[in-house]
This record gives sequence, C-alpha cells and structure tokens, in this order.
Amino acid sequence: MIKFDSLKIKPYQKEILIFLSFVMLAFLIFFPSFLNQNFFWDDERFIFMNPGLLQAPSWTAFWNMKSEFFKSWPLGYSAFWALIKYSPFQSYNFYKSLNIIFHGLNAFLILKVVKKFDFPYPLLLAFIFLIHPLQVETVSWIFQFLTILAFTFFLISFLFLLKFTSLAKKRYLLLSLLFFVFSLWTKSIALLSPFLFVTIFWIFNLKKKQYLFLIPFFLVSFYVGFLNIKGTRLVSHQEININKGAMESVFDFLDSKIRKAAPLSNVKIQNDSTKSLFDFIYNQKTEKDGFVFSGSKVFNQASWHYFSKSLVPLNLQFIYQDRAYSFILSMLSLMTLFLLPLFLVFKYKNKLFSLIPVLSLVFMAPYLGVTNIAFFYWSNVSDHYAYFFIIVLIFALGFLGKKYKRLAFEIALSAYCLLLSLQSLNYGLKFNNPLVLYKEIIKYKPHPALYSLLFEQYYLKLDEKNAEQTLNEGHAIFPKDPQYEMDRLRLETLKSFRK
Repeated sequence: MIKFDSLKIKPYQKEILIFLSFVMLAFLIFFPSFLNQNFFWDDERFIFMNPGLLQAPSWTAFWNMKSEFFKSWPLGYSAFWALIKYSPFQSYNFYKSLNIIFHGLNAFLILKVVKKFDFPYPLLLAFIFLIHPLQVETVSWIFQFLTILAFTFFLISFLFLLKFTSLAKKRYLLLSLLFFVFSLWTKSIALLSPFLFVTIFWIFNLKKKQYLFLIPFFLVSFYVGFLNIKGTRLVSHQEININKGAMESVFDFLDSKIRKAAPLSNVKIQNDSTKSLFDFIYNQKTEKDGFVFSGSKVFNQASWHYFSKSLVPLNLQFIYQDRAYSFILSMLSLMTLFLLPLFLVFKYKNKLFSLIPVLSLVFMAPYLGVTNIAFFYWSNVSDHYAYFFIIVLIFALGFLGKKYKRLAFEIALSAYCLLLSLQSLNYGLKFNNPLVLYKEIIKYKPHPALYSLLFEQYYLKLDEKNAEQTLNEGHAIFPKDPQYEMDRLRLETLKSFRK
C-alpha cells in the first residue's frame, strides 16, 4: 500500500495527488457508465427535456415558491440549469464525467473525515466508499449528480463542524451551517444530520451552552423538510409540450436516421414510459390486488436491504422483487446497527461507538417509511439511496480496524476491496446495458412501461425485428396499454423509412 507520508512533496501537493488518484480510480471502476450512450430512466424527463428546467427564465425561478418553476431542491436545479445553459460540453460523457469526478472528490473528503477520527487504514476505508457496488447506480445515473453533490456539501459541513470542536472558532461553525444549507438545497438526504452534530458535540465534550449554536441547523432542517413535502405535492402530472427548438437547444443525441424517419415536429420521439412506471410504484398503496405498499412494508424491507447489501453486495438489481423479509431479519439489522453499538458505548465507556446508530438513524430513517414523501417508497427497490449510507459501513470498519489493528485485518480489508471492485465492474456492465437491465426486470416484474422502455432501446438501435417482437409481447400481456399505439406508430414510421 502506498504511504503518501513518505513521499518528499509538500502537504498541498500530497492532497492534490491523493485527490487525482481517487478520481482516476473512479474512472477506472465506473468506466461502464460510458458504454450507455442513451438517456437512462428519468434523465430525459427530469433534466434534458424537462420544461420546468429548460423554460425557466433564470436560476432564481427555482427559489420562488410562488413561481411555477419552484423546486424543492433549488440549488440542485440551479446547477443543472447553469450547466445546460452555459457549459460548452453538451454530451453524455460530460455529465457522466461530472458524476465520477465529484464521486472521487467525495472519497477524498471521506479520507479526511476518517483521519479526524484516527481510524487505521484510512486509504482503504476511503477506497471502499469509492468503489462500493451500491454506488454504481448513483454514479452512472446523470440525475443523481444531485445526490453526489449534496454529499459533497454535507462532508464539507461535517469537516468544518469537526474543526469547530477542536478550535472553537465560530467562523468554522458558520461555514459548517452554510455548507449544510447547500447540501439540503441540493438534495435533502441529510435532513436529520443535526442529530449527528449534537452527538459530535457530546463525544468531544463541548460545553452545554455551545449546543445552542446548533439550533440554526435544526431550524434549517425543519424548514427544508417542509419545502420538500410542499414541493412534492406541487408536482404537476400534466403533460407539457416542449417545442422543437427548445429540445434541440439542449441535447441532440438521437441518431440522425431516426430524426429523419420521425421528425421531432411530427412524431414524439421520447415516450413517457418512465412516468407510467413511477406512477405504478407510487400508487401501489391504492391497488386492489391485495398488495399494500405501506410504510411498514418499506421499513421491514429497506432496513434489512441496506444492512445486507452494504456488507455483501451480491445479486444487485435496479428494481428488486417484492420480498417478504421476516421480522427476525429486520430486527437483526436494527440490533446490529443500534443496540450493539449502544451496548459497546456503555461496556467500553467509549462515546465514539454511538456514531454507528446515529449515522444509521440519519441516513436510514428517511427511507424507512417514516415520511410521506412519495419517492421514498422507492427505497426498498433501488440502490441509489444507499450513497449516503455507505458512510455507516466505513465507520464500522474503522472501529474494527482500531480493535484488530494487525496484518491479518489489513489483508482481509484489502481482499474485501478487491471483491467490491470486481462486483462494481460486474454490476456496472449490467446496469449500463439497458437491453440486459430491462429484460431482467421484466422476468419478475412485468409492466407495460418496461416493455415500452425495452422497445425504445431496440428502436434507437434501428432493430426492427426485436422492437416489433417486444411490442407484440407487451401488447399481448397488457392490451389496454395506451403507449402501445404511439410505439406502434413510431415502428411503422421507421419501417417505411427503411424501405
């Protein structure tokens, strides 16, 4: 293992070298992201053909609650608005590279965090965050740039807070608050982190009056949580047409042959299958087939899911099968994450162990059915929510490293890193191949939207035979699917052009 401390370079040069190393490793591990040169899932609808983003007169429109362009995550949407409007690099690879670079930056910041807690093998711990297979979805999915950037701001906020605990200079606390606000305005995954900051003050024995400094963190968190719920309820389900010029001014990725076969002014190239599938998932709790997508179901499934998949990330899927996890498994995960660390706090009189249950609470609770924000119902079927939660694994391994600081543990940790890297590559190749991904999902969770998405992939490749076969198979199972007629029209247009 490279020991950067032994290199005869200046401290800031060493920091830059480590950061660049993480970024290069991230490109190496997540290179399958570049194999998919089509829109993935909701990237098209949420970003590049989103009228609420493209037609905003300025970035300030996302911050005005009275504006039709108001967003719950105004800083995140402002970032996309600025990138789309001013960046000279409008391509898939540019946006995917941004995700990878900022992910590398987050691994570098994780390294600085674990060093603050004096964990052994900090490079290996940061490397685990960098290459963990549960990061594949977040890094490969362009819209998840908001998740990655929000975590960047959170880590910077956390580091400034740790600096305040040691130096007691208020400017560090103000900087921590500023970046905490940035994090929540980008994507509000760190809503509960003020409880983590209270725990940090307790661990480092700060004076009771200093706890009052954290009141602004709680007020901001409460306010942003309110905006999230309000913003989610304001989302319109009405279709908004975007003119041809607006679409072409942002992205023009469609194959030229397809554009000639179906001009944007006459035929709608993009479909809304993703929205259909989203609505299907979100509205599960109103289905009459006996299946209730309730908060308790999310709790039972997601608690074990994140615990097990973070430790042993095997058999990864984009959408998981409906599984009836037992109460015993749910309790096993919760006891390991909460009761066991608290027991260790009292047994060894070491407050640091309390970080495991608090971190678990902060980054698991929002996705365990305890909120009424619709998209959190995805938490038990999609891995991109795990991006923040991997820090719990890092701290747990850090504590183990302190107790078993010996060569055998370092070898085991290195082997674990190797296995995670291989699994990341394996899942990355599958996740970034829509043909493989959608076929696999259809096997156990058929839905008309999935057939339409699979049809879309064949259509973009001008594969008439498989496109028609997929269309017919979907129509046979879902004869009332309204998307069928649109897809059939697109296929016939393509056939007439090829003739």
